[in-house]
Amino acid sequence: MKYKLSAFTLIEMLIVLILIGVIYTLILNRYKPKKEELYLQSKIPFRSVLLPFWNHSHVILLCGDKCKKCNIYDDGGKIIKRIKKSLFKQNDIPKFYVFNDNGEINRKEFLHIRPKKSEEKICFRFDLYPNKSSSELILEYQNGKVLYLSPYFNDTLSFSSLEGVQNYFENLKTETVR
Repeated sequence: MKYKLSAFTLIEMLIVLILIGVIYTLILNRYKPKKEELYLQSKIPFRSVLLPFWNHSHVILLCGDKCKKCNIYDDGGKIIKRIKKSLFKQNDIPKFYVFNDNGEINRKEFLHIRPKKSEEKICFRFDLYPNKSSSELILEYQNGKVLYLSPYFNDTLSFSSLEGVQNYFENLKTETVR
């Protein structure tokens, strides 16, 4: 009695491995963050710092001393976490803006605090509220890039100028009215 052995040849095995590799590569590239997303993540490090406190009530991120020192506070003013490194590059601290009641963009100045004996100007404040909303801010960097941080911790929108932000929201208003 003769038995015929059936097995895969080396060529067939190589073809299967190549196909698996191609499919794996296609799947990985689809879910890999794009360069713009990586840019935005690197520009907004304070959001990743605040994510562990998502389930707290109201937390506040305050940065002073020209944005070199930052702390996260709870509602009662108690420090929850001290941030060891600066959240902004010292040569690239953005200007902060907000929308006023008329929908115009105004420069945001943060209030002063009084630590111990000296008065220190707050460089940055970002609030995360119990209803999972957050501060709404517009950041303008020295290179001209403008980022809009929505009040609901959603995706960050990127613009080339403050006028671009203003035009975007004017268009949204007119579309909503229609």
